[in-house]
Amino acid sequence: MPQNEKTQVNARVARIPSRGKNDRTSVYAILDNAFLCHVGFRCDGHVYVIPTLYARHDDRLFLHGSAASRLQQHIAEGNRVCIAVTAVRGLVLARSAFHHSMNYESAVIFGTGSPVRGQEEKMEALRRISENICKGRWDEVRKPSEHELRATMVVAVEMSEASAKIRTGPPVDDEEDYALPIWAGVVPISHVLGEPIPDPLLRSDVRQPEHVSQLMRDGGTIPSLQMTSACQGCGAKLDLTASAYICSYECTFCPECTQVRHFVCPNCSGELVTRPRRGAPDST
Repeated sequence: MPQNEKTQVNARVARIPSRGKNDRTSVYAILDNAFLCHVGFRCDGHVYVIPTLYARHDDRLFLHGSAASRLQQHIAEGNRVCIAVTAVRGLVLARSAFHHSMNYESAVIFGTGSPVRGQEEKMEALRRISENICKGRWDEVRKPSEHELRATMVVAVEMSEASAKIRTGPPVDDEEDYALPIWAGVVPISHVLGEPIPDPLLRSDVRQPEHVSQLMRDGGTIPSLQMTSACQGCGAKLDLTASAYICSYECTFCPECTQVRHFVCPNCSGELVTRPRRGAPDST
């Protein structure tokens, strides 16, 4: 992905450019904190936008689907596509209808694709997509058979242009409107994982695996006294003694992601402050 902003012809933020960022750190932080994207492309005179799962590796995004998929075939032929990833963090309710907004993080990528060939390369790309959704799942499940691999097309999109756009904080009203007797503020939005529902056909001797329990501890409703073990921005590991920042709801970010967000939590718009460190567990 080019570092020079002059090369960002299509991805440059035109509306409120002060919220736009073209650096890798900002774009990667948004991409690595999601697993669903929307791909826009033109084919046979029509424009399509298709939601699909993805995983990032360096400057490439891996996508997968049926070998008969119009989207997969279009990308495999080397055509240019636009990929968008968005996370809505809050409803911004202003005093005037005009200034209502949202707190969000979004990334827009332009690039061309190519098919991922070779069984080992396809398996690795599929593993990355699986791990981006649920870490640890790939090691437990049955791996794709040769027939399933033939029926699946995996493509890699090279990010030639990319930009991020982020809004945080309270509403910005016209100066004369601040005196109006109208409530204004931010309603935070968070995505919470529900309690796992076992398959009715699950064998009676199969218990919920640790990686699913860990998934719930990281982003679900299971109470836990454990400190978050990974940055919610980039996924970097954070042990008990690692430097990290949290908000009042204990959303946790590494120092780099905290600086990118200007010490403001993207979920609640609250301040990110230094997380207290715990001592190493007593081994005696």
